[in-house]
Amino acid sequence: SMADCPEGRQRTPYLAVGCDDSTVRIISLEPNTTLASISIQALTAPASSICMAEMQDATIDRNHATTFVNIGLQNGVLDAVTGQLTDTRTRFLGSKAVRLIRTKVHGQSAVMALSTRTWLSFTYQDRLQFVPLIFDALDHAWSFSAELCPEGLIGVVGSTLRIFTIPSLASKLKQDSVALSYTPRKIA
Repeated sequence: SMADCPEGRQRTPYLAVGCDDSTVRIISLEPNTTLASISIQALTAPASSICMAEMQDATIDRNHATTFVNIGLQNGVLDAVTGQLTDTRTRFLGSKAVRLIRTKVHGQSAVMALSTRTWLSFTYQDRLQFVPLIFDALDHAWSFSAELCPEGLIGVVGSTLRIFTIPSLASKLKQDSVALSYTPRKIA
């Protein structure tokens, strides 16, 4: 995974690579040290997904965003560490391998984690939050942007397609289901 390119730069400075030996390596992309190993993090299981995202967390740095390396493991655990691989935060997400998707929520970087439940990691009031989304676990998900839905999310659960947004970060995330009398032909 590569983080977004920092403002004022032409390239991102490093990338994270998950290896079969249950490690994640941070590799330099700088012109003078291209592909040099910067750091290594041992894991409790092989990585199934890696997602780097810059997010604000006042407990680490009040004035600047921190690059988090989110590592989904095959055993259902999520390891979130800072770019220097120093501050490890581990959370069990479910029994399935974790898949990670970088997205935007209310103009800020966020990470969606898919396992036996769907979770969202985001910044709210300068604190990193990690909350479950209250609906069926998504098999696949991605973000999209359209004129009427600039920060939309789309997910698949079995044979069901879900199109949704995160309306407010201040309240608990919930879903409302509406039974229809007829088969829908258009959505407006």
